[in-house]
Amino acid sequence: MGIPWEYFKDFDFTQLGFKCGLEVHYQLNTKKKLHCRCPAKMVDGEPDAATIRHMRPTLSELGEYDGTALMEFKTRKEVVYLLYDEVVCTYEMDDTPPFLINREALDIAIEIALMLNCHIVDEVHITRKQYLDGSIPTGFQRTAVVGINGYIPYKDRKIGVRHLTVEEDACREVSDVGHRITFKTDRLGIPLVEVITEPHMRTPWEVEEVAWMIGRTLRATGKVRRGIGSVRQDINVSIDGGTRVEIKGVPRIGLFAPLTAIEALRQKALLELREELLSRGFTAENMEFRVMDVGSEISELICDALSKPIKSNMKFKMVEAKGWDDLLAFNVQPGKPFLHEISERVRVIACLDRLPNILSPSLITSITPDEVQWSKFLKKHSVEERSGIILVWGDEDDLKTAVDEIMIRMREATIGVVNETRQACSNGTTDFERILPGPNRMYPDTDHPPVPISNEHIKGIEVNLPERPWERAERYRRLGLSEHLVNELLDSKYQDTFDRVASEVAVNPTIIAKALAEDIKWIRREGYDTEKLSDERFVEIFRAYERGLFPRDILPSVIIMTIEDSRSIEVILREKGIEMVNKSEIASTVREVIKANNPTHLNNDARFRYLMGIIMRGLFGKAEGGKVAEILKDSLRNLSYR
Repeated sequence: MGIPWEYFKDFDFTQLGFKCGLEVHYQLNTKKKLHCRCPAKMVDGEPDAATIRHMRPTLSELGEYDGTALMEFKTRKEVVYLLYDEVVCTYEMDDTPPFLINREALDIAIEIALMLNCHIVDEVHITRKQYLDGSIPTGFQRTAVVGINGYIPYKDRKIGVRHLTVEEDACREVSDVGHRITFKTDRLGIPLVEVITEPHMRTPWEVEEVAWMIGRTLRATGKVRRGIGSVRQDINVSIDGGTRVEIKGVPRIGLFAPLTAIEALRQKALLELREELLSRGFTAENMEFRVMDVGSEISELICDALSKPIKSNMKFKMVEAKGWDDLLAFNVQPGKPFLHEISERVRVIACLDRLPNILSPSLITSITPDEVQWSKFLKKHSVEERSGIILVWGDEDDLKTAVDEIMIRMREATIGVVNETRQACSNGTTDFERILPGPNRMYPDTDHPPVPISNEHIKGIEVNLPERPWERAERYRRLGLSEHLVNELLDSKYQDTFDRVASEVAVNPTIIAKALAEDIKWIRREGYDTEKLSDERFVEIFRAYERGLFPRDILPSVIIMTIEDSRSIEVILREKGIEMVNKSEIASTVREVIKANNPTHLNNDARFRYLMGIIMRGLFGKAEGGKVAEILKDSLRNLSYR
């Protein structure tokens, strides 16, 4: 299913009290990792070794457990780490204390914090953040706040930056099946920054625009990594009456608007479901469940969804929730009823990840039992007429966890929206990932001393700050570039190239911008290695254009020629037979074409387009299309006066 734009495109999200903040993670382009001296790079190929671990929650400094840690512990995951000698050492396996923080990474983090108008802390204190999902072998991530209380300008206001941290990256997940999850450890420990904004975005579309601005700001330093896996973004969404829900690891900014829109409407639906439950007299305490062992009679339900579980001799239980008959089908996301919320809890926490993992007569499909089968089955088990039914299967331990989670999630429906982390789906919907972490997951790291940051050190970084993207954008607008070209250039690696060419060559900035922001993309897609082109080569190309050696129409072709041939532009053009014709030669060609091909039966616009096509085929690479069009219009105008 594609993104259901019609589901939310005309909705006024300000009426919901929509609020959204971002957590943007960028890997830093350093040579070494953050707390050891292994190279900061990812590798391919077979691992040199592997190790297995099981995670357990630990008490915080206040003697409390984090809810996320307890949830992860329920999953009983076996965590496999694939090790690579080149990039992993005993630090990552928690057998060696950390080295002092990588000062290169810390200075880049300070620079980025200053770019975001943050106040830099006097001392950097390393803290530990618990991670029991297995992505970090130690069970915690070392992180440190570098800047606080920053902002970026946006429209008529400022988007607050709560703080910026420098921290170590986690492992790369390879697979997650049942109770075993496997990670590659090469990415582990690579330095990254996390930019956390205030929840100042008021619509889903603002979220997308602010994300672009933050990304451009970080990339402007030239000191962050780009490419798959180097950038990850989390989105925090809430509405009035709801609560903060985090959408984790969104891979591309184009998903931000649909994800946040659908999440806001999901929260609205969950609040409506809560009101319906309360109107029926339900509370979390008085909700009634009956759990039945139904394995001996399960063969009475004949359907595709149950054939494999039955053949595998799995155990089956049926949960009856009184008064829930129609509410399991209550729609909370496009194509995802409340029953899907329950299924996802079972998938993640009970590790019953072969879908479907639950069935209900509330939702009958082509692979589930039909209405007649369900009716007989429920009657045999004395199920009340208005009860909601959920059938679940698995081994004994997983089944116990699954039944507990089914009842927990249904009781939570009386709360409305619960704090949780959700994973993004490509169609703009989300699925459950884990309970949202609380403050108890953070505690000081006694293995690393505080790092003082002097004012002199901050000033030394500040004097060399690059131009901020909103400042650059305003400068580009003053050059006459369209908003489209401004944004294209801001996201291009050729910003500095544009600045140099525009300052050294007397060519319309729009022509330079289109070539560097748009033509280059097409040339790259055609398979040419644009990395071979230096700034000096671009200056040479546009100087040749300035001198009138070739028309704008063949600028992409000239760029391609210079990729494949290192000789001077003049030599290449001469050898290719490219030579501009003067105005009188253009006029002569226009007269000849009109004389030989003048379709008088066409209207003026159609006749112009027809003749222009013929003329440009003959003059392609020899004349500017704009000059040809001007001469042709004059010629046709003169003909009409005769």
